[in-house]
Amino acid sequence: MTDIKWMYEYGVSTGNAYQTSWSQKYWPNWDIPYTGGWCLSYVDNAYISAGANQLNHVYPTATAWWNGAKKKHLGVPPLGIEVPIYFTLVGEPAGHAAIRRADGSVVSASQSGNHQHPYVHKSIQDLLNFYGTVWDIKYIGWAEDVRDNPVVNQVATHTEYSYNPNSNVTRQQMAMFLYRLAGKPAFTPSSQDINRFTDLNGVDEQFKKAIYWLNHEGITTGVDSNRFNPNGSVTRAQMASFMYRLANSPIPVSASGFTDISGLGSDFATAINWLKQVNVTTGLTSTKFNPKGAVTREQMAAFMHRLYCYVLGK
Repeated sequence: MTDIKWMYEYGVSTGNAYQTSWSQKYWPNWDIPYTGGWCLSYVDNAYISAGANQLNHVYPTATAWWNGAKKKHLGVPPLGIEVPIYFTLVGEPAGHAAIRRADGSVVSASQSGNHQHPYVHKSIQDLLNFYGTVWDIKYIGWAEDVRDNPVVNQVATHTEYSYNPNSNVTRQQMAMFLYRLAGKPAFTPSSQDINRFTDLNGVDEQFKKAIYWLNHEGITTGVDSNRFNPNGSVTRAQMASFMYRLANSPIPVSASGFTDISGLGSDFATAINWLKQVNVTTGLTSTKFNPKGAVTREQMAAFMHRLYCYVLGK
């Protein structure tokens, strides 16, 4: 259910589901001095100075705090609350911690030396860009507590969900999921985009736009030269190919160990191997991927969530 909840919170799926209310128990006093390199100390002090000092379990590093956090979430925090967030750094096991503010910006001990004010990043992605010139950094998620002390409370969650988790994902739904996952980039389809597929009559305009975008970006080539098959079910092999292209077809790709993909075209096999390599899939078993099987909406939520956390959110 966490993956489906993320689909709604991140805007990949829409509709009535998981209406969660949060209250801020301690608003961090984030505009405080810090020493570069002591990111967790900065985060701790921001909340402690606001009153979050009932419990005093001191973690030595950001990674230790994340591993010990009582309630943590993958993905981006909801707007309106101010919570600690965690990043991994390749080659630096201590990791990195910062505070995501209510407006989506991030405050962080991001510079070396002593400073009277924290470094303010416009967004999580802005912080990733800042550090990306020095570190191989990846955003992981957010927690509800600092030093084992809750800084936010989940007030109420009511579930009115009509996600249809056991239904198969159609190709037009897949197009929409990918378009939203990419952040719904500004896009005006050309006449060539619009005329590319001849089987989109009756498809809702918002889905058409997503399909046009998918074709324009080279993420889909259709089922043949002029058809997209919008109501057809997405197979696991097709899903892998869509995601691989969305991630700009990275290389190199190592073998996955799946024994049931040898009869596929090289493009599909490469995409499936990559999906395993980046931990978006573990397969049905360690040796079986079931490439021709249909993808359910519940399974797609898990794939999308992992794709964001392990690849696109880096």
